[in-house]
Amino acid sequence: MEDEKAGETEKRDEFIYELIADRFRLEWQRTNDLDGKASGIIGFVGIIVSLQAGLGSFLLKEIPKTCDFYIHLCALFLSGIIFLMCSILCGLKAYYVKTWKVVPDPEHLIEEYAKKDRSRIDILRIVSAEIFDAVTKNKETNDEKAKFIKYGFALLILGILMVIIFVCGLLLV
Repeated sequence: MEDEKAGETEKRDEFIYELIADRFRLEWQRTNDLDGKASGIIGFVGIIVSLQAGLGSFLLKEIPKTCDFYIHLCALFLSGIIFLMCSILCGLKAYYVKTWKVVPDPEHLIEEYAKKDRSRIDILRIVSAEIFDAVTKNKETNDEKAKFIKYGFALLILGILMVIIFVCGLLLV
């Protein structure tokens, strides 16, 4: 009866370990997905800034400085560039290399578990707790990445909006 209960406990602990390890892998995949989104925003906004800076400055030269809307058009042009540059900065902040907690550490496994002759259940429980701590820390880091990606996307939308208003203003002049 006790062997049966010990076997059931070990199966439960293995199941919990697998669930936590899967969550760790999902958080790691989330990191890769967020990095892809951040680099996508950086690249996309970089192209838009290049086009707006080149084409917009050329078009602004064609407008007489005595035009009533010249200052407003310059302000729209500059605000669009500023919003887009801030979007790039947010993308870079999200993409910035951060430290990740990776467990289990092989040296720690050997020193603390193998050499101390711990039982399989003890090792499962301790490693599960360490992976849980890593998941928590990595989730916080990913949440911060996601926050900067959201800011970058919002600034991208504002920058594009300024570009559209700028172009509409040019068409009216």
